Amino acid sequence: MGTCGSKINGVIKKDVEDSTEETRTSERVSRTSDRGSQSNTERQRDRNVIIPEREADGAEAYYPPKYAEKSEETKEILLKILNGNLVFSGLDHDQKIAIVKSMAECRVKKGDILIKQGDKGDAFYVVEKGRFDIVVDGTGKVAETKAGGSFGELSLIMNQPRAASVIATEDSLCWKIDRKPFRYFVKSTSNSIIDQNYKELQLVQVLQGLPKAHLYKLAAHTSKERYQAGETIITRGELGDKFYMLQSGTVECQRIGPEGGPYSKIELNPGAHFGERAFTHHQPRACDVVAKTNVVCITLSGPDFEALLGSLSQALDKKLVVNVIRGLPEFDSKKWDWNLMYELLQQREYAPGSQLEFSGEFLSIRQGRVSLYEFGTDRLISTLGPGDYLGETFLLSSTVMSKNMIAQAETKVLAYALSANQLIQAKEKNENGEDSFCEDKKDKEKYPSLNQLIIKQTLGTGTFGRVKLAIYNPPSKDKKKQVYALKLLVKSAMVELNQAESIVIEKLILAKLNHPFILRLFSTFQSRDICYFMLEFIQGGELFSRVEGGVSENEAMFFATGICDALDHIHTKNVIYRDLKPENVLIDSQGYPRIVDFGFAKQLSGPNKRTDTILGTPEYLSPECVLGRGYSYEVDLWAFGVLVYEMLIGRSPFFAHNPDDTMAIFRLIVSAKINFPKKISESVDQFVRSLLAKHPKDRLGAHQGAAHIKSSQVLRPFNSDWNQLRSKSIQAPYVPSVSKIDDASHFDPYPEDMDIKPFKGSQKQFTKFGPFIEN
Repeated sequence: MGTCGSKINGVIKKDVEDSTEETRTSERVSRTSDRGSQSNTERQRDRNVIIPEREADGAEAYYPPKYAEKSEETKEILLKILNGNLVFSGLDHDQKIAIVKSMAECRVKKGDILIKQGDKGDAFYVVEKGRFDIVVDGTGKVAETKAGGSFGELSLIMNQPRAASVIATEDSLCWKIDRKPFRYFVKSTSNSIIDQNYKELQLVQVLQGLPKAHLYKLAAHTSKERYQAGETIITRGELGDKFYMLQSGTVECQRIGPEGGPYSKIELNPGAHFGERAFTHHQPRACDVVAKTNVVCITLSGPDFEALLGSLSQALDKKLVVNVIRGLPEFDSKKWDWNLMYELLQQREYAPGSQLEFSGEFLSIRQGRVSLYEFGTDRLISTLGPGDYLGETFLLSSTVMSKNMIAQAETKVLAYALSANQLIQAKEKNENGEDSFCEDKKDKEKYPSLNQLIIKQTLGTGTFGRVKLAIYNPPSKDKKKQVYALKLLVKSAMVELNQAESIVIEKLILAKLNHPFILRLFSTFQSRDICYFMLEFIQGGELFSRVEGGVSENEAMFFATGICDALDHIHTKNVIYRDLKPENVLIDSQGYPRIVDFGFAKQLSGPNKRTDTILGTPEYLSPECVLGRGYSYEVDLWAFGVLVYEMLIGRSPFFAHNPDDTMAIFRLIVSAKINFPKKISESVDQFVRSLLAKHPKDRLGAHQGAAHIKSSQVLRPFNSDWNQLRSKSIQAPYVPSVSKIDDASHFDPYPEDMDIKPFKGSQKQFTKFGPFIEN
C-alpha cells in the first residue's frame, strides 16, 4: 500500500525526496532591461523557459517503470482519464495500457497535503476515490477535485514548482506516475518503435543495402494502421502508393496469378511485408490482400519514400555503384566510408549529342550509350552502356585522365569525384565541421589577449555572469580599432548548478559554425575563476524589439531568408538548435539577422539522429516535443514557422492570455490551429501553415530539411542569389541607426558590480573550454 502525505506534530507536511538530478541550464544574456509589470494580455520579453533535466545518451539513466497490481475496473478508470489528457494524447493504446499498469497506489488521509505549493513537481495523480481542495497561497480554495479527476500532468513534461497545494478533504485513493518512469517509458517506447521499424525495413529485399541513416529516416516517417477482420487492405489492379509491414494479425493474399485465373492464395503472418510496388513507379497491385483477423500494419507511402530519398531506382542505382567500387580487387575497404560515398554520388543527365564532363572522377553509366574518344582527336576508343564504368585509376591514385565523351542517347550517369584520401578528409569535415574554429598557436595570435582589451560597459547579464563591450586598440596606427562582446562566466556558479559540461558543449558547437548569419566565436580562454567567450559585437539589438506589433511581409521574409539559411548551415553540421525565438536573433549594423545563444543546441550522432529532451521556450515547442516523442531537426523548422508568424503579427500563434499557464500554451500547440488576426497574402499564409503542420512528416522541410524551405517562392527575391545575400549586397528593409563601431546605444545600462567567487574545485572539467591565462 502506498501512502502519500503525512501529519507530524500537528503540522501537515508532504514527504519529499530531495532530487539530486543534474540540470542543464543555458547561459542567457538579457540585452535590454525588464519592462516592468505587464498585463496578462501583453507580449513578454522574459518568457518562461523549460530547463531540462540532465540529458542521457541511454535509457539506463532513467528509472524503468515498476508494474503495480490493480483491478480491471481500476485499469478502465485510469485508461479513460489518460485518453482525455493532453500529455498522453501522443501515445497509442498499448503505450497507455503499459502506463496504467505502472501507476502506483497512493492513499491519502483526510487533512493530509498531497501536493504543496512551491515544491518541485515530479508526479501526475488520478483520483479513484475521495476528494481534494486546490488551494493557492494568499487566495485560498480555488477549485476541488473528486473521483475521476486528475492533476499534476505538467510535472511529467517539465520540472516546475507546484502552482497550488492539493489537500485531501476525505480519505482518498489516488494512482500516480512519476516523471522519471514516465520519461523512461516514453523515451524507450519511441526509440523502440523506430528501431523495430528500421529492422523491418532491413528485411525488405528491394531496400537491402541502403545506408543505415536512410533506413532510419524512412523508419521515422512510418504510420500505424489498423484493419478489422474481413477488411480489404489492397485491391488487385489499383495503383500502389503504400508499403505495408505486418505487425500483428494475419492477412491473406488472394487472386494471385494471371488475369482470368487460375488464382492462388498465400497467408502472411507478423513480420511479413507486402505492397513493394509502391516503390516501383506505382505499378498496379498484383493481388488482393484481406485481413483474416484484426490486423496492425506499419505503413510507408511511396511519395514519402521519394521525398525522403529520391526515386527507388536512383537509390538502388547508387547502392549498386558503391558495391561495384567495393568489389574492385585493388581496393582496401578499410580506407573507405561507404555510406559517405553513397551520399556523395551525383546523378547527371545528358541529351543526345551532348558532351559528358569527365576529368578526375569515377563514372558509372546507368542509362543510355556513351562514345569514348581519344582526347583531342575523333578516334573512337569504345562505346559504353548501362553497367559500364571508368575512372577507377583516379579512385586509387587521384590520377586525372581527360577523355572526350559524347552521349549517343538520353543518358544518365552516377559520378563520384573523391579519392580515398579525399574521402577520409571529407569524413572528418562531415564529423567535425568543415570550417571548424581552430585553437592552434597561429589562431590564438590572431586575436588580442585579455590584457590587451579595454573592458567597457555591460551589455547584458545572465545566470552565470555577463557580457561586456571590449575594445582593442592596435599599437600600429595603420590598423583599425577592433570591438568585441566579451562573455564572462563565473566557474563557481556554473559548477554549483552542474553546468561545466554544458558550457564546453556550447563552445564546441559554436566553434564548428561559420556563417554570416550566426554569431561568430573568435576565441575562448579561461582563468582560475572565469570562462571567457570572445564574440562578435552585434550592434542592432534583438529582433524581439524590432517585431513588436509586427513588421511588413517584405521585412519578415528578408529576416526569414537569412535565418533559414543559418538553420540549414547548423543542420549540415549535425547540430539541432532547439531555442529559436526573436530574443535569440540579433540584428547587425547592416540590418541582417544573427542567430545567437547555443546553450540548448545539441550535437546529433549515429544513423538515428534523434533526441527526446523537452526544453526551450514553451510557445516555440513543437507538438512532438510537447508530447515527449523523439524528434530531430524538424523541431527547428516548426520554431522557424512560429518565428515567421511572430514577425508578421507581433506575437506567437500560441500566445496564452496568462503566460504562466504552460498547459494552456501546450494545448494550443498540440491543436496546431493557426489563425491570422490581420490580413496577409495567401502565399505567406500557406507558407506559415505548411511550416506549422501538426505531424512532423507533413511539415514543410521535413523530408529535405531547411534547404527545401530556402527554395520557397515566398522568400523571393531574397533567395534568388545566395552569394549576394550572404555577402550582404542586398539592401536590408530595416537598418538600425549606428554611429560608430563601438556604438552600444541599442543596449540598456546595467549595474557594473560583478560578484566573482573564487573557484577552488577541479579545473579538469573545463579542460576542453580553452587555454588558461593568469587571473
